[in-house]
Amino acid sequence: MNGISKAKIIIGIIAVLAALWIIDRIPFSQKIDQTINADIYKDGAVIGETSVYMNGSKTRYIFREDSFVGEFRISSVKQTNIDDLQTEIRWRKDVNFQRISHFYKGDFSPSDEREIAYHMLISKNMKDFAILTTEQEIIATSEKAYRLCADHLSYEGDRKMAVSDIDGKLTLK
Repeated sequence: MNGISKAKIIIGIIAVLAALWIIDRIPFSQKIDQTINADIYKDGAVIGETSVYMNGSKTRYIFREDSFVGEFRISSVKQTNIDDLQTEIRWRKDVNFQRISHFYKGDFSPSDEREIAYHMLISKNMKDFAILTTEQEIIATSEKAYRLCADHLSYEGDRKMAVSDIDGKLTLK
């Protein structure tokens, strides 16, 4: 009887592990197709307006990082307005800012080649965000997003960014 109980326990553990593995592989996708208006800030002042078009799929996993893959075109940044250019945004679990990268016909390119820095702040619903350009301008949908970006992220050139004093403050809901 003891051998049968141990076998049942081992089979149960294996079944639970297999179920967790399967659940981790199942994506929960959401279609994103939206245009969001944003202000362009330079040295603390609004210097213009732009819009950001997002069309793609946002995928959520239970045990892995969320991601978005699709078009992320900033009307005022010409390097993001290229046919077939795809953008990937990853919501990193360990920090409160997200990584943005681009690929074009199978070639990955650093974001700074697209005139934007490679980290950004973006809410889970993708409606509130702030992104830093290589020209030290911040494109943001709200004053709060702008302030978080200005206070904590900076682009230093040559693919270098600085993130300062975050301590959980970089959350856009």
